[in-house]
Amino acid sequence: MVSYSALFLLHVSWLYYGIPVLAFLALIRWLLNRKQLEATPTELAELAERILEGKSYGWDVDDFEHSFPAAAEAREIIHECMRLYGMPEEWHKLDEPQKEKLRELIQRLRQLPS
Repeated sequence: MVSYSALFLLHVSWLYYGIPVLAFLALIRWLLNRKQLEATPTELAELAERILEGKSYGWDVDDFEHSFPAAAEAREIIHECMRLYGMPEEWHKLDEPQKEKLRELIQRLRQLPS
């Protein structure tokens, strides 16, 4: 028969190790999301241009899709880009007139105050 004190000690040891592990994971999540949250309109415009030109790498597309800049106008431009021209990973397949219109939106994004 297992004693209650042994179960209690096992339970306490999980709390002892579990809380620091959870705090560490929360810190990592915050650090990974911090770059995305701090992106300026200029940085987002550069990111969009790389995606449009087919020169994106790593998490560029995801960073752009999930960006939430502080400026409401920047958010509107990002949503308009995706609403009119689809998902960013498909932008390199657009024809030249569509790419030009998308470049105009990117230029509007670049002109916003940082």
